[in-house]
Amino acid sequence: MTDPRSLAPRLARFAGGERAQTETLGVVLILALTVLGTTAIVALSANAFDATRQSADVQQAAHEMALFDSRSAQVALGESSAQTVTFGRGEGGTYEVREDAGWIRIEHLDYAASDPPRNETVYNASLGAVAYETGDERIAYQGGGVWRHASNGTTMVSPPEFHYRGSTLTLPIIRVKGADAASGSVAATLEKSNPTRRVYPDDTDTGAPNVGAPYDETGEPYSNPIENGTVRITVKSEYYRGWASYFETRTEGVVTVDHAAETASVELITFGDGGDIEGFPSPGADGIKFQGVADHNVENFTVTVREEGTGASFNSMKWKLYADNGDQYLEIWFGSNAPPGSCGDPVDLRIHYDADTSDGYHQAWRNSTAFEIRCDGSGRYFTANLTGDTNVTYTTLPGDNYNQDPIGSLKDPVTHDQHPSAPEEPATFVAGNRTTVGHLVNHYLAEMGPNVELKVADKSGQGAGASRSVDEGASFGTLEYDGGTGQFVKFLHVTENGVEVRLD
Repeated sequence: MTDPRSLAPRLARFAGGERAQTETLGVVLILALTVLGTTAIVALSANAFDATRQSADVQQAAHEMALFDSRSAQVALGESSAQTVTFGRGEGGTYEVREDAGWIRIEHLDYAASDPPRNETVYNASLGAVAYETGDERIAYQGGGVWRHASNGTTMVSPPEFHYRGSTLTLPIIRVKGADAASGSVAATLEKSNPTRRVYPDDTDTGAPNVGAPYDETGEPYSNPIENGTVRITVKSEYYRGWASYFETRTEGVVTVDHAAETASVELITFGDGGDIEGFPSPGADGIKFQGVADHNVENFTVTVREEGTGASFNSMKWKLYADNGDQYLEIWFGSNAPPGSCGDPVDLRIHYDADTSDGYHQAWRNSTAFEIRCDGSGRYFTANLTGDTNVTYTTLPGDNYNQDPIGSLKDPVTHDQHPSAPEEPATFVAGNRTTVGHLVNHYLAEMGPNVELKVADKSGQGAGASRSVDEGASFGTLEYDGGTGQFVKFLHVTENGVEVRLD
């Protein structure tokens, strides 16, 4: 039997060797982890540095492109013959000029208010662009604006040359010419590529079909105020989302986006015959066309009506302005029994509206002394402010003097709450209640809108062959809209301006 004491030296030597091997492995592991950690830190630092450098390059490019935007406007709009901008103070990214990048199209839809509608392409041409690209980001100048584009969308750095104020749209279209590319430190030279060309208004005949003055079907020149239909501006661009956002911010027109086609469009309503009314149409003729009538946006609707003949016509006046639109019907009726040559006699005002001529109910208002007949050197006349504060009463109207008798019974009560932005609404009326003619005319025109055609009818006189009461040709009026809501266009100003860009 072996003495345990004889094993002690060998066990001690074995334990010491194991500790030595463990210490060696620990050192190796520590060194390995240190190397791996250092490598990871270096890699992460490099990535962070690259990302920081790219972000700094993009920011720098955005500032440089905003300066380019300013210099380009000076050249394109005639303040300077040439300008130079230095690009590329950073190391990354490339610059490119592409004259075929994107396009803009301007259309006047239903410009003749005809059936079928006639549409006119006023302008259709490429925009071009100057772009800086690094990684997945791009800073681009196009259409007089600067856009920042990445995989998550497009934002606007500076606005395009699209100026909308009130009901006036000004579009100095800036087209980029050239085909060039460069990287590093780049000098961009800008020169005007062609004289500024007026697109709208334009009274010339270019002889080119389909695009440009005059209107294809009518031969009329492009002139302001622009009438009938709507004006639609469409931009095709990589940065279409930014254009759409700008249209939505700048106007209250109808904005549409086609993601597949990469287009953004805005459509604005024209005002039709709004403004001064020099003579009313004869009974039975086409009416006065008002477009863009919206929620209580008629600021001034005043008519001055002159007597026909020698001064006896107002003795039996039954004259009206009316509009019909499907089941809707609106009538603004004026009546008088003033003796021949008499001045100061009252004018009867009656307003009749049917929302649905099939439901057997209508709305009607009257003030039998609303206005006053006056006299001057040309004869007798009266002036009616139809957006004023003259009171009218909700009541059943006598049908005998009416050009179109109200159908069925008076709707009682009636609530006007369709236009919540109007200070007069909501309001509920029963027979005997009063309101102002201004509220009624605004309310009913908005109900009939956005396009309203006011026609004339005259049932004056007694019996067959009686003369009409009103001289429509000598009568006149004013209808003014509030275009500040951003839905409408009355004046359109479009020019084409070219800029040649060279990168050195």
